[in-house]
Amino acid sequence: GNLTLQFLLGVKSPIEFANEVTANFTQYAGFNLLLGDKDNLVYVNSSEKLISKLRPGIYGLSNGLLNSNWPKVNRGREEIKNMVKYEQNLTTDDLISMMYHRDKAAYELLPATGIPIELEQQLSSSFVSYPDQHYGTLCSTAIIISDSGLTQFNEQNYDESGSPTEQHYYQFRLHL
Repeated sequence: GNLTLQFLLGVKSPIEFANEVTANFTQYAGFNLLLGDKDNLVYVNSSEKLISKLRPGIYGLSNGLLNSNWPKVNRGREEIKNMVKYEQNLTTDDLISMMYHRDKAAYELLPATGIPIELEQQLSSSFVSYPDQHYGTLCSTAIIISDSGLTQFNEQNYDESGSPTEQHYYQFRLHL
């Protein structure tokens, strides 16, 4: 969270901040980071020491690299494509609901990340609930920014069992 806070409190562009972060990769545990402003969206991955300026499009991100060929990433990208294609009034609630999928992938579709296959399957759903290991999704966040700058921010929190708790919704206008 410190990198996000530094970026939001600073005045550097996404690419300037990303370049600064890459000079200090060894100070941090592995991470994926998305940095954006009204003009640019930048993806940073510490394990690959990678900075990518993203073009408009639909991307998927989990604990691996951007657009990893993982069932939950592929499913999420397809769902977003369909939502954008068919929904006239896409809402943050629609996105939060999409992230609540608990269906686990079939063994043959799982990636080979080096962890045991049973654990890989537990982690294969969009919403991870693995209370026996005190691991799982604790928060889902959806942000929609319109061309006019109207921004909708929705955050749904969950307890350790995966049950919804608090929800926070904010709407504000960015000065573009």
